[in-house]
Amino acid sequence: MANADPVSCFDRTAAVTVSEQRLNLAVPQELLRRSGFDRFAPRFERVLCSVRGTLYAYRDACVCGRSLSTASLSGDQRSLS
Repeated sequence: MANADPVSCFDRTAAVTVSEQRLNLAVPQELLRRSGFDRFAPRFERVLCSVRGTLYAYRDACVCGRSLSTASLSGDQRSLS
């Protein structure tokens, strides 16, 4: 991507939703940190940046989503790291 951050494959200039914008506020960040879910995003980013196409991205997003869901239901956020 032309505007992609050199450390990431994401275009940081792309428009994001209002909900996504809120994630950078202090309260959501604190909730994510206290719950242990703040560790999930870097892993998800690494997975998505390493895929070779849309089908693989969809598959990997589903796998990461199941992992997040399982961890949240079991109360075991350690499995997210």
